[in-house]
Amino acid sequence: MVMIMLSQYVKGKRGQVLSYDALGGAIIFLIAMGILLTYWSALSSSAGTEDADLVAEANRALDNLMLPGELLDEDGYSVNEQKFAQGCNIDIDKVGLIHNYFISISDKDGNILATCGDEPANPSKIVSAERIVSYDGKLSKITASVYIT
Repeated sequence: MVMIMLSQYVKGKRGQVLSYDALGGAIIFLIAMGILLTYWSALSSSAGTEDADLVAEANRALDNLMLPGELLDEDGYSVNEQKFAQGCNIDIDKVGLIHNYFISISDKDGNILATCGDEPANPSKIVSAERIVSYDGKLSKITASVYIT
């Protein structure tokens, strides 16, 4: 008799712990929270528009300077040393420079071979773009820095 009552007691307590509605709601909630966390972390890690504009300006200017006839000879690889020695008289509107700029050529050891533009004393923001060129017959690196004071 005790066994029959015990079995009826256990039989009456059987049931579903969570309904399908509760499981579905929990899954949708977790997905929504995951999307929000991803969105928030992407917002906080993205660069500001001013920085992105400076990077684009530095790359655009250096790409335009690397065209034959600007700072490069007609071969497209060698820097025109005479033009660079003359203070690299460049048309900043044609090249696409809006902010202050500084252009330098350095050898593989980092020694500065030539410069033009105003070297930044205390810039608040500075970005640089680099390309490999031939200067004085040696493999060198040209760096265009765009900065805001």
